[in-house]
Amino acid sequence: FCVSRGIVELERNGVYGASLIKKKKYWPKGVPGDGINTHFADKDVNHCEVLEAKIDSLPFQVMCMKEPNYVMKIMCMWMTLDDFIGGQ
Repeated sequence: FCVSRGIVELERNGVYGASLIKKKKYWPKGVPGDGINTHFADKDVNHCEVLEAKIDSLPFQVMCMKEPNYVMKIMCMWMTLDDFIGGQ
């Protein structure tokens, strides 16, 4: 099971979700995990940022927070207010 593929398929069916991600053999498709770790190397613990990217032209976010020994990454897709207002 590929987390990024699952998140995309959920969104295609109108379900927004999030999943904690980590590297097994590889990072989930579309997630530059090693680049995120490098970017956070000199950040203080509890520093947070959100990375935005696309898979199959669908936008997703990776919420990142520096922990003492690693960078926590949560991949998610959600509806924006613009999507909601545009859908009425």
